[in-house]
Amino acid sequence: DFCGNTAEWERSVAAGKNPCLLSIEGSAALCGDLEKLSEAYELGVRLVTITWNGACEAGDGCIVPHAKGLTAFGKQLIAGLARRHMIIDVSHLSDAGFYDVAQETSGAFIASHSNSRRVCGHPRNLTDEQFCEIVRRGGLVGLNFYTRFLREDAEHAVSSDILGHVEHFLELGGENALAIGADFDGASMPEGITGAQDMTKVYELLSGRYSQRIADKIFFGNASEFIKTALTDCKNCNTI
Repeated sequence: DFCGNTAEWERSVAAGKNPCLLSIEGSAALCGDLEKLSEAYELGVRLVTITWNGACEAGDGCIVPHAKGLTAFGKQLIAGLARRHMIIDVSHLSDAGFYDVAQETSGAFIASHSNSRRVCGHPRNLTDEQFCEIVRRGGLVGLNFYTRFLREDAEHAVSSDILGHVEHFLELGGENALAIGADFDGASMPEGITGAQDMTKVYELLSGRYSQRIADKIFFGNASEFIKTALTDCKNCNTI
């Protein structure tokens, strides 16, 4: 059930449906043109991941050598997203870009599919400082199941490695910020997880270590509450 604002999201949840929203992963799709952001908004897009791993018109991704932050267009994009109540996603963005986003907006933003760099030192993962900044703003971080982001020796990754990231994020005060960001679109999964059909196993893993309350927050509650707040109804907000 595609939703474009808070009211639609709440109605979908109340009706027992599966609410969702359209997103763009990598603002290269906008070709450096804010008019295309308006078009995307009109088509129902409500979340934009600023970069993928490489560079684009908005800035550098996390694997670019000597990566810089946001470009002038990237800063305009952040302002345009905030003005439209669209969700800003910093997964894949360079460290410099992350802090540029933090400077360009005072609102909450998310890392839709990123783990802890303290637990696994891949540049796609978040530093403790970055995670705490997202938490401070009331943002969201989606746990990623890709083996290379779970542990250094990725070939030995198992489903329980997810718990190490959960544990560390909870220690940093992230109970209300954690969600699922699985990355099921072709990424290698840890032993015990092959796809969405195994999400019950992940739920059992979390509820077995923590509680049903924590598992429910991570699986749906935190993300739903964040999205309801983020998509606040806004009249005439799709303006350049």
